[in-house]
Amino acid sequence: MRILYGSHSVSEKDVQAVSEVLLSEQLTQGPIVEEFERRLASFVGTSGCVVCSSGTAALHLACMAVGLRRGDIAWITSISFVATANAALYCGAEVDFLDIDIESFNVDIAKLEAKLVRARIEKKIPKVIIVTDMCGCPISLRSIREFTKPLGIQIIEDACHALGSKRGDSHVGGDCDADVTVFSFHPLKMITTGEGGALVSHDPLILSRARLLRSHGITKSAYNPTNPFEHLDYSQTQLGFNYRLPDILCALGLSQLDSVPERVKVRNSIASYYRENLSERFIAQTLPLNFVSAYHIYVTRVPVGKRARLIAELVAQGIQPSFHYKPIFLHDFYLTRMCDQDSLTASRKYYNEAITLPLHTCMSEDEIDAVVNISNRALR
Repeated sequence: MRILYGSHSVSEKDVQAVSEVLLSEQLTQGPIVEEFERRLASFVGTSGCVVCSSGTAALHLACMAVGLRRGDIAWITSISFVATANAALYCGAEVDFLDIDIESFNVDIAKLEAKLVRARIEKKIPKVIIVTDMCGCPISLRSIREFTKPLGIQIIEDACHALGSKRGDSHVGGDCDADVTVFSFHPLKMITTGEGGALVSHDPLILSRARLLRSHGITKSAYNPTNPFEHLDYSQTQLGFNYRLPDILCALGLSQLDSVPERVKVRNSIASYYRENLSERFIAQTLPLNFVSAYHIYVTRVPVGKRARLIAELVAQGIQPSFHYKPIFLHDFYLTRMCDQDSLTASRKYYNEAITLPLHTCMSEDEIDAVVNISNRALR
């Protein structure tokens, strides 16, 4: 038996969609890119979308598009992948970290508000706050927006786990509480483009900035029949990047997009089974009322000192657990950067207790039962 903690899913329909583009006249910067962006924006319920080469690239573009630059301060969710903080550093900004709520694994909103009170006194208001929807569980952005908007703070929602998640009736990225929302299409995410990502926003200026920066900062003129050469000429107007996502990969994402609701349903079914059948020693992530998580991963907490035994038993039985994530401020690179680590108590507690159990749409009922039974036995 071998049960992976995550797995990609590709159908014959997906293969056919990619093959059609491979046999077409344009493999990149073609019509499939625009079609994927249009369909993704429509699915989320937002004004526009810019797809790019990775979730990390999307985070970087989002930071630049909202105007983050050298001398600015960005506050980052402490429990997230390092790319969330790295994106702000790419812009030359300083970073500081936000503690989590130990039950939801998302930013502790009360601590965030208290930190802002102190920041106003010290005149160190952040330009940007990046919050992560951990595991796909959406954070309550409206309450954050209420006390950040008067201060002119931009909110970037790192929803790399959360394509298909909902706050009430709105998909994550479709409401207006974040200035920009970022998704990832890594192979283990809800849908995949191999590698890839996207940002969505209701702000046309953010979208136009991101689109320009995605492709070297180069502008081209529209076709003018009275001056045909003008259409062929182009100019770099600012320093940009090659963060484009080719049509080949967009075809894969476009083919998979319609399956998101079913994939979310399957993942929620597995997560519900875990919550109901794992012993009381496993503490599940809490989800706000009327919110829907995409359950990109299933993270649970176990008693301190018991995790090593659990991992050993799972591995011995051919089951692959994982861990998401080590607090960013504890990575070697970030240890030298100033932050108030003493206030990040919940993040440290999470680091000592969290474990990721297998959850993906390719799991069989027998595999799900095996994870539950072996896990319960390990902590009995």
